[in-house]
Amino acid sequence: MIAEWLTRWLSLGLGLASLTREKADELAQELVRRGQMSREEAREMVDRLLKQADQQREEMRRAVQQQLQRVMETAGVARREELEALRARVAELERRLGVTPPADSPGDGEGVPPAGGGTPPEGEQAPGASEG
Repeated sequence: MIAEWLTRWLSLGLGLASLTREKADELAQELVRRGQMSREEAREMVDRLLKQADQQREEMRRAVQQQLQRVMETAGVARREELEALRARVAELERRLGVTPPADSPGDGEGVPPAGGGTPPEGEQAPGASEG
C-alpha cells in the first residue's frame, strides 16, 4: 500500500524525526488528490506518521543525552550533584574548623569557592602566612 511505502521512504530517506504536521498533511493531500487513498486513510496515515516521528525524536534525544553524558564522564567533568556534595562537605569542614568562608564566596551555587580563602579562627594564623 502507498502509506506503507511512504512510511518506509520517510524512515529511510528524510527521517521521520524531521517530519512536521504541515508536511505530512501536504503529502496526504497530494495522495488524496491523485486518488491513491481516501481522506480517512490519509488522516490515519498522517496520525501514524506523526506518532512515529515523535517516537524517533524522543529516541534521538535520549541517544544524544547518553552520548553527551559519556563524553562528560570521559573528560572528567563533574556533575552538578557532585559539585553540590563537595560544597556541602567544604562548608561542614569550615564549620568544624571554625573558618569563615571568604566574603566573595559564591553562596548561590555559582562556581566553586577559591582554595585557601577564608578567615582562620581568632588567634590562629592562616596556613602559609608569616608572622610579622
